[in-house]
Order: sequence, then structure tokens, then C-alpha cells
Amino acid sequence: MVRSWEAGNRPRDYYELFILIYATDDELASRAATPGSELDRLMAAFDAMGIAMDRRKFLLNSAALTVGVAANASLLDLFDDDPMQAALGRLRYLESLSYSGESAGRVYRLLVRHAGDLGRLASRFKDSDAGTGLRAVQARTFSKAGHLAFYDLGRHTAAQEHLRAGMEAARQSGEPRLRAKLCVNLAHRLVYDPAGDARTNLHDALWLTDSGLRYAEGNPFALTEIYDMQAFIYASLGNEHSMKEALDRAAATIEHAKASNKPEWLSGVSIMHVQETAGCSYIRLGKARLAADEISRALRPDSSEADRLHRSLVLAWGAQASAKLKEPEHAVSLLGEAIPTVSKSKSVVRAKEIRTARAELQPWDREPFIRQLDDQLALAGLTAEAPEALILPTLT
Repeated sequence: MVRSWEAGNRPRDYYELFILIYATDDELASRAATPGSELDRLMAAFDAMGIAMDRRKFLLNSAALTVGVAANASLLDLFDDDPMQAALGRLRYLESLSYSGESAGRVYRLLVRHAGDLGRLASRFKDSDAGTGLRAVQARTFSKAGHLAFYDLGRHTAAQEHLRAGMEAARQSGEPRLRAKLCVNLAHRLVYDPAGDARTNLHDALWLTDSGLRYAEGNPFALTEIYDMQAFIYASLGNEHSMKEALDRAAATIEHAKASNKPEWLSGVSIMHVQETAGCSYIRLGKARLAADEISRALRPDSSEADRLHRSLVLAWGAQASAKLKEPEHAVSLLGEAIPTVSKSKSVVRAKEIRTARAELQPWDREPFIRQLDDQLALAGLTAEAPEALILPTLT
């Protein structure tokens, strides 16, 4: 192994191997060398040789080796002769798990692991096309992990860390449109951030989307996603005029977009996405009829159901609008379709939207179809109790 690593110019692994050999179990457990021990003398020798090292980090890496992480090394190591195909294939697989409604927590953990594996793999191909390509995949992975962290798991601090790491990976990838995507992600997190002043968060989110326009490079799909996000923010601020302007820009931009210009990571951006944004924006403004009309168009029978998790959110919005329009049975029908997917994914925000829809149905509590809905909610672990304060308030 030593000869192999030396031949491949990977000396850091070589040093970690020696640390593993010389360290005692106590030293590995404490992440510190005992003064005068064999490990202490070894690391002093490394220092004398001019090897820059963080002792605690090296010990942490070696401790990981002792508990079997090396034996279960990154799956990407199996494909370092074709790293990009393996990296993209794994990301697509994880995205498919998320779209199918798999538990958000499980998908999140897999994404975080994948992002870490990509960072280590990309460092082997530094200053090469493979290296920048792997950074692009890493940026996309951090983007997805960050979104799941705050939107599905309610972990805003972790989301912020992932999205910032994704922005750095995007910078190293040389793909500006990925930076635009991360700007939208960061803005989205701020919109749902329960901490701080809501209006301040929303204005900061607008600034981030404006920044994203610089990186979109005129790509119509990247621009449409930014305009959609701006419309949602303006609606949350109670600014209907600016919301409509943003939606008009989004619709006009996507109308003239060519499929050949669509980046893979913006596969969900379409006219239906604009209609969905219009629907949830009108809900924020209290205009139920407009919201229901837009959502109905977005949920037309011939629409794709590939992303069932996202569809469940749109169904919850539709149910809210129908309840406000005094169409309770239609609202219950929409919720009945959404509940199984949300229950399986355990998505925090989607569960809140379902509870909000249920709260709108309180005038019909004595109806048999409402009792059946409550039974379904209870069985799915989505209690029909009064919802907590919405993460995203409507400001006026």
C-alpha cells in the first residue's frame, strides 16, 4: 500500500498510515498524542521534515480508519477510472429516491456523504477537467442536501452550511449557472427561516436573487427559476404588483426557452412551475380563486408525476384554495392524494401545509368525509390538530 501510494503521489495517506501504526487506542480516541510517546516522536519527525499538518485532523482521519471507514471507503473509489459518470450516476439515483417520496432524512444523509466523497475525489483531479466537473456535481449535491435540510427537516443551520459549501464548489467548477442556482437556494432558505425579522429575511432573499441574475448568463431556465422565487418573495411581502411583474417575466422567459438550453439540475423548471408559483403566491395574498385556477392548470391530468414529493406540496396548496372557496370535498380529495407521499417522506414544510389545509376545513368538522380525512391523517402520523404558526408569514 505504501509503495502504491508513493507511486501515485498521495503522501497524506502515507502519513496517516504511519499514525495508525504508531498511535495507541487512547491517543486515537482523544485525538491527541501523549507527550513522549512513539506517536508524539513520529509527529515531531513529520514537523522536522517540513510537513505541514494539523495534528488533530490527522488523528481524526486515522481514528476513522480504525473504526472501519477505510474498509467501507467511498463507493466512488471503485470508479476512479471514470469518476464523472459514477459521480453523476450516484447523484441521479439519490435524486430519484427523493422524488419518489423516500424519507427525507435518509436521502439527506446519503447526499451529505456523497458531497464529502466528491470533495475527496475532486482533490485527486485538481486543476483538470475531471476536477472541475466533479466540483459541479458536488455543488449540485450540496444544493439538494441544503434544500432537504431546511425544507424537509427544519435544520436551517445545517442548510446554510451546505448551501455555502455548494456555492464554493460551484465557484471552483467554473459553472456560473450553478452559482445562480445556489443563490436561489439561499434565498429560499431565508424565506422559510423562522429566526430573525421576517421582513428583513425577505429583503435579504430578494438581494440574493438579484445577485443570482449575474450568474444566470442569460439562460432562460435559470432566469425563470429566479423570477419565480422573486414572485414568491414579493407575494410574501404583500406586494402584488411586483409579484405579477416577476411572474410575467418568468412566463415570457420560459415560453421562448429551448429544451436544448435546459441544465440537468433545472429539469423541474417549466410553465407548470410558473403556474404553481402563481398559485401559492395568490394564496399568500388571500386570493383563493386565482390561486385555485393556477394550481388547477399546474395539476392537469397530463402533467408528469415523476416528482411525487413536489406534487404533494402543490396538492396541499390546491386543498387550501379549495377550502377557502367553500369546496371542502374537492379539498379532501386533493389531500387524500398528497398524504401518503408526505407521510413517507416526513417533510416538515409539506406536513405543515397539509395541516394548514385541514385547519381551513374546520367549518365542516361534523361531515363524514372530514372524519375520514382525520382518520387518514392520524394513520399517516399527520395529526389534524391546529397547525403551528406558519414558517412563512404573509406580510402586509
